[in-house]
Parts: sequence; structure tokens; C-alpha cells
Amino acid sequence: MTENYNKPSRADEFKRKNSNPCKRFMSWSSNDKCFTYYDKEKAENVKVELPIRFIRLKELSTVKGWHDASSSGIFSNEVVNLFTDELNVRAFKGGDLVKGLYSKIKPSVIQTGGHYEKSIYALDGTGELVNIALKGSGVSAWSDFLEKEGTDRLLNEWVIVDNAIDMQKGSIKYSVPSFAFLKELNSDEQEEADTKYRTFMDYFDKYKVQNKEVTEDTIDVIND
Repeated sequence: MTENYNKPSRADEFKRKNSNPCKRFMSWSSNDKCFTYYDKEKAENVKVELPIRFIRLKELSTVKGWHDASSSGIFSNEVVNLFTDELNVRAFKGGDLVKGLYSKIKPSVIQTGGHYEKSIYALDGTGELVNIALKGSGVSAWSDFLEKEGTDRLLNEWVIVDNAIDMQKGSIKYSVPSFAFLKELNSDEQEEADTKYRTFMDYFDKYKVQNKEVTEDTIDVIND
């Protein structure tokens, strides 16, 4: 009888290890007034029509953007504390760009075409683990919402985005998502949120140890 010793083989080199468990990476499209995500099979951006609801699991900070010099997207590792954790900002085709605390490298980040983004990992209304990326006024909308309603409510309540808020700065018109609390979680939803949180943190903790970037496997499509 042949015993199975679970020995490593060359095939292990071709296995995807510790891949990001998120099903969708969504960002706000100001013109469409909804979230969108990149569908790798269709090779296109897909609109996520409002309303959407989600349970916030983890918030991180990162840098994204577009690097003209290499005609490629800008990305960085995702960090828990923007004031103590260093960001390693890179371009997909341009290599390393700048590294350090955001407060010190911000001018260089902007000069290269990058910008700060809030990265929210969440459980959505379909039961999937998703990422919601906010930038610019979207970050302010999220911060203002939490300041008004209280961050402690995130533990036990659904958040809903059911409409867009029209904004204008000078001659530029744009929109931001409107956040509100929807309802309290029931026991099953609490359990599912805890499970998805552990799934994500297992992935994130391993990537922190390996000093790798918590990014989608494909280049993000830049939204307006």
C-alpha cells in the first residue's frame, strides 16, 4: 500500500498561495453615481447599482494612482496606522517610486501621480467579502458620516449607500456616496461577519509578515 506523506512537489510552485479572499474591489464612479468593480473575465468595469449595504470589517490606508512615466497604475502596501506604518509606493511598470511615512512622502506621492485612498474591507449584502476604495471627497464623506453617527455603531449595524450627493468645487461638478446606518445585525449576521473578518485577517497578517502588498491580482482600472 502506498503511503501519502504529503511531500512537497514541483507543482506547489504553480499553486496560488494566500490569494486575496475578496470577491470584488469596488470604487466610486463620480460620473455614474455608483460603485464599480473590474470584472477580470469580462475585462471591463461593472456598475454596482445603488442601494448597496455592507458590514465594515477592517479599514486600511493605501496609495493608488497613475504613473505617466511608465504608463501604468500606482499601488502600495496597505497599512493600519498611517502615522507609524511606512508605505512602499510603486508603479506596475515603473518599479519603486517612494517609501516612508505618508506625512513625509506625500509631496512625492502627488508628484508621481499618486493619491491617498481609504481601503474598507466589508461583508456585503450578498454575503461576499469585498473591498471598497474611497479617495478625495469620498474619504471626507465617510469620515463625516462616522463623526456624526459614531464609529461604535459599526460593530453592530449595517451601513447603506442608497444615493449620491452632488457636489461642486469651482466649476467642477462631482458626486460622493451618501452613507447611513440601516439596521442592527442579527446573530447570524454577526457570526458571518466574524467569520469573514477572521478570513481576511489571516490573509492580511501573513502578507504583513512577508512584507508584500495587499492588492488585487490585476491592475486596477482608474475611475473618474
